[in-house]
Amino acid sequence: RYYFLVIKMTMKIDRYPYKLERTNATIEYTERAHECMQIPQCVRYCASLDAILQSVQEAAIFAKETNEAEAKIQFTNSFATRTCAVYFRTKGKLYVAFDDVPDPLQNIILCRSFEGLPSDKDEYRIWTLPMNDAHIRGILKRAEKDGRVAATQDDFEYGLSDAGRSFAEHPMAKAILTDFAKEYAEWLYTERVPKNNPYMQGRAEISTMGNKVYHCYPIPDKHVPVFAVAFGCNYQPDYNHISAFTDFNAYEIARGVRCK
Repeated sequence: RYYFLVIKMTMKIDRYPYKLERTNATIEYTERAHECMQIPQCVRYCASLDAILQSVQEAAIFAKETNEAEAKIQFTNSFATRTCAVYFRTKGKLYVAFDDVPDPLQNIILCRSFEGLPSDKDEYRIWTLPMNDAHIRGILKRAEKDGRVAATQDDFEYGLSDAGRSFAEHPMAKAILTDFAKEYAEWLYTERVPKNNPYMQGRAEISTMGNKVYHCYPIPDKHVPVFAVAFGCNYQPDYNHISAFTDFNAYEIARGVRCK
C-alpha cells in the first residue's frame, strides 16, 4: 500500500512516494530502488509498483522541484529512464532521435530493452535494429513530429555563466528535455553546480554517440543503433550530466512514475 503527498512546486519532499503537480499533468513518483540494476530489471522493478520507468524529463523535474533531497547520498550511478536514443545517418550527417512515449506497447525500452543486453560471448555488442522495424518507425515519426531530432557531435558541453541560456537553446538540449530545458539549465546555474560538484562547476554535459564512435561499431546496412538515456553522472554525484549513449547492461537506479 502506498501513501502520497501532494506538494507545491517549490516545496521539498520528505517522504515517498509523492506527487508533483505540473501545469499540464500530475506526475506521481514511486520511491527509487535501493540497489542498482540493469535497465531491463529497472523496467520490471517499476512495473512491480504498477508504474513505468521515468523519462529523462521527469527525472530532471523530480531533481529540480524537490531540489533532490536524495542528493545528500553520494550516488555513483545514474538514473535509468525510458527515454531512448536512436542514431541514424542522413546525407552523410549523424543524427539522434529521442522518444519516451509512456505507452508500454510503443516504448521500445519498456517492452524490448532485454533485447539490448549483450550475450556472454559478445560483451561489447550494441543493439541495432533495421530501419523498417515497427518500433523504430514509430520512434522516428514521433521524434520528427515533436522536434526531438538533433545533429550529434562528440560530447556537447556548455558553460552556465549566462544562467544556462546557451545550454537551454541548444538543439540537443531541447531534443532531450523538450520544454523543460530552460528550467533545468537555470536550476543547474542557481542551485546545483556551484555548490555540489567542483569538477563540473559552471558547466553541463550531454554525452552522445559522435561520428568517431559511430564508425567504430559494425552497424549493418539499413540498421540503426539504439541506446538508453541516463540522467545524472555515473562518475560524479550530480545532475548536470545526461548520457544519450548508455548500454542496456549498465547498472542504473530505477524510479517509477504514474502520469495522470
